[in-house]
Amino acid sequence: MRKNTIVSMLAVLAVALLAIGMTVGAAKPVKPALITSAGQSTDGLILKTVLTDRSTGESIPFEKLATPENLEGVKTLIVSVGLSTKGLGAAGVNADQEKARVKSLLDAAKKNDVFVALVHIGGTARRGAGSDELANMVAEYAHQIFVVKASNDDGFFTRMAQAKNIPLVEVADRTALGPVFFDLFAGK
Repeated sequence: MRKNTIVSMLAVLAVALLAIGMTVGAAKPVKPALITSAGQSTDGLILKTVLTDRSTGESIPFEKLATPENLEGVKTLIVSVGLSTKGLGAAGVNADQEKARVKSLLDAAKKNDVFVALVHIGGTARRGAGSDELANMVAEYAHQIFVVKASNDDGFFTRMAQAKNIPLVEVADRTALGPVFFDLFAGK
């Protein structure tokens, strides 16, 4: 019986050490960062403006059609979700190509331990079946979700965050995201 107790204690210790190791190695929200769109709405470009530090002029690069190659050296990937058929057309891609691009980017982010932030700032205008499908895809990889209140009026992102155990930050409007991200990058 004593041998079983020792084996059990060692197993618990091994699991605890593994959990600590996983936490220490987990992706953290630090710069350099990259913003991309999932759905080709203008929200990604708007987010770039919102996340520009007014005191220094420093901004986070935006790549509307980011690929895994764009992740070289990147520690945080900010994915602005919002499907726009007009935006897809302007980018020269269809919805299936966009989903494939976003999935390959997210797979690369996961492989390279890049922190993934899902952001939805388009309110109800950027919600719907296509946008929600993209949001669900990104949420599978996301470490944190950031939304404006108008995007979450129906509780969609709240339910998503709870189901996937992802922290959710809801702000009044998109301009409120700047200070939130500045604090996040500062480790606050």
